[in-house]
Amino acid sequence: WANSIGDFIADFTMARQGFPRMGIAACFGGPLLNLLLGLGISSTYMCFKSPDYIFHINTLGSVEFLCTVFLMGSLSLSLILVTVFLKFRVGKRFGIALICYYVVFVVLSCLGEAKKIPSPK
Repeated sequence: WANSIGDFIADFTMARQGFPRMGIAACFGGPLLNLLLGLGISSTYMCFKSPDYIFHINTLGSVEFLCTVFLMGSLSLSLILVTVFLKFRVGKRFGIALICYYVVFVVLSCLGEAKKIPSPK
């Protein structure tokens, strides 16, 4: 779940050197920090740029909504499962479940892009 191959290698190396918790924390912490700083800095800039400190966000379409739901679901479930229930010991079944989750996401995204599923609006 890293941002890039470099992040994956760094996280994997940390886990192999005996710091699995640090590797898993980096998998969640790196993208989260990137997201928070990226949205926070750009949103602050847009607020100061606008004369009334208000900027408008476009409403989500069906594919964007689906991406948001699947991303939040995946991150939330993984965080709860890995930390609380699995005690930071993930196995092959968890990986297979994540791959199946991704396949469902890709199929639904393709159907949404082809306008075969209705928009949530």
